[in-house]
Amino acid sequence: MNPPTQYILLAERHWRIWLPRRVAELERQGLLMAKLCEAAERTVKDTAQLRLHFLQQGLTPNQAAQRAWEIARERYLFLPPED
Repeated sequence: MNPPTQYILLAERHWRIWLPRRVAELERQGLLMAKLCEAAERTVKDTAQLRLHFLQQGLTPNQAAQRAWEIARERYLFLPPED
């Protein structure tokens, strides 16, 4: 699976701003792009699963998609800032 480029770019921008030590360590290990791709792939999978869940709960397709995206992006792309 090729993760969406826009998800990779969103995650990278966020991580560089809010997780500079993590990014530096991943770059040092040569793992930054692999981790960004993994985060994007997980976001795609979770978004699809959550969307189906919310549709079954009675949300409209747009509501289900929006809520799924909001949850999945926080899990994998927009991680909490470092201390």
